[in-house]
Amino acid sequence: MTHRVSRRWLAAVLITTAVMAPRAEEAVVEFVDGTVEVQEDSGWIEVDIGDSLAEDSTLRIGPDSLVELSAERGRITITAPGTYVVADLLQDRGERRALLGGFMKNALARVVAEPAAEDTVSMGVRAAEVEEDAFDWMDEEEDLLNQGKDLLADGLYAEALDLFMEAEELWGMEEQGSFGFYIGVTYAMLGENGRALQKLLALDPPPWEDYFTDWVLLTGQLLMESLSYERAVQIFQRYLEESPAGPSAQTVWYLTALSQREEGHRDAAADSFRRAYRLDPNSELGRKIASEESVR
Repeated sequence: MTHRVSRRWLAAVLITTAVMAPRAEEAVVEFVDGTVEVQEDSGWIEVDIGDSLAEDSTLRIGPDSLVELSAERGRITITAPGTYVVADLLQDRGERRALLGGFMKNALARVVAEPAAEDTVSMGVRAAEVEEDAFDWMDEEEDLLNQGKDLLADGLYAEALDLFMEAEELWGMEEQGSFGFYIGVTYAMLGENGRALQKLLALDPPPWEDYFTDWVLLTGQLLMESLSYERAVQIFQRYLEESPAGPSAQTVWYLTALSQREEGHRDAAADSFRRAYRLDPNSELGRKIASEESVR
């Protein structure tokens, strides 16, 4: 009788321990571009879409490569070359999201809204260098873009993606940039940041393109979220070189400062925070900077 009770007690202890023990979280490879490897006993093995990775797995990401993982805690995309433990990436995901606050949401909302005329005017100096016919949009192209943006505004992301992809395939090379940008936007709205970055980073829009500012804001923030802070600064600098005091300059200077701080460049970050603050001390962002940083 004593032996039977002992076995029951042991079973209860084992069950309780199993329930209380934290369950290991796996991550699934949703998208990969370039060279991304996982460390196995036999060495480094390239990962494929659909692979499951234990949280103690070590990933190695090569230059110009990216990987997107999904787990119970959400999706994460990494573009910065280096070696990472999956558990650390999952743990840090929330911190990276908190760093950007609502800026990512605002960047996506900007794209769906009507383009701001002042942004176009601010790039006018360089725009004058372009031949006049470079600004002549064919009516059909503009109609397709507007149809796609309406679908985005209505939350019909899959339908918008189909429209933009079909239009990109049918249109000539000069017009493909606009459709490619909106394909990247749609992927971002779907939460597929890996595919979004692959599309956005393939673009190289000049400052006079209607979508240039939106491309800078969205691409830069996606790079920040994927740990590529140095590359994000390079994207932001493209806007600031053309329009250091333009309509979106305060936001761009602020995002530059955050990226520089994450990279450990504290003096440069402090200077960028001051530049952002001085552009408009009384704006919501200006007051936020003043409350968090030394800008005097």
